Amino acid sequence: MGEADLVISQLRSQVNQLKELLSYIEKQGYAKEEDVSFINRQLKEIISQLKIMGKFSAQRGESYRFRSQWLN
Repeated sequence: MGEADLVISQLRSQVNQLKELLSYIEKQGYAKEEDVSFINRQLKEIISQLKIMGKFSAQRGESYRFRSQWLN
């Protein structure tokens, strides 16, 4: 599995988590206090994972750009 496949796999995982969270919210029809806490925790976790992926992606992009400039 290449890096692109790994990144796509991670993004799919995050999208699936968001879909599950949305489905959970829609099934509830209303939000109790504990539901709001659960939703907030889930969203913070997903956002954190996406930020990590963004940093990884940015670092890889800089690495490739540096390498291509060095080769030219």
